[in-house]
Amino acid sequence: MERVYAQDVSKHLDELVKVQGFVENIRNSKAMAFIVLKDITGKVQITLEKEPNPRLAEVVDTITPDSVITVTGKAVKNEYVKMGGIEILPDDIIVESVAAALPLVGLAADRAGAGRALLAGLGVVLAACAVCATAGGDHVRVTAGLVLLGLGWSVATVAGSSVVAAAVPGAERVAVQGLSDAAMSLAGAGGGALAGVWLEM
Repeated sequence: MERVYAQDVSKHLDELVKVQGFVENIRNSKAMAFIVLKDITGKVQITLEKEPNPRLAEVVDTITPDSVITVTGKAVKNEYVKMGGIEILPDDIIVESVAAALPLVGLAADRAGAGRALLAGLGVVLAACAVCATAGGDHVRVTAGLVLLGLGWSVATVAGSSVVAAAVPGAERVAVQGLSDAAMSLAGAGGGALAGVWLEM
């Protein structure tokens, strides 16, 4: 099935559509789940009633803000939906890439821009390096430096992934997002392995 962009969902009312994008917001309660999916053209709401859809309910429970998903479902009118009065009732949800569960990063990227959030993350990483390098034998300062390092790494990877994905055409975005996330995870694992070897030398 060919992908439909968010801005064009209104042209396919009462039809089966496939949309892809980032999860901008998710409200996940016991009975219902509401996902705001954002692509290069706009936003669309995905509405899931959980009881008749236990398989999809399990999938939704794995989704975090900024995850990349593909949704297939029926586009319908609903006057209570703020985004153009249209929602998608899903038949299938595929999680293409799960983002780190750090909603403040997504909020910062939305408010300040992903590029600025990326630079801020790198700045925190450099600050963490400075704190650890000057800590001497002070375990409190070393711990503070490591906390800063983890925070900076999370901010930089989430924002960096958004920067990379935004730089490619919409049709390629899901694949590029997954590849960049995998590359950053492998880089982190490789860095950890090299650090262990270095410390043993």
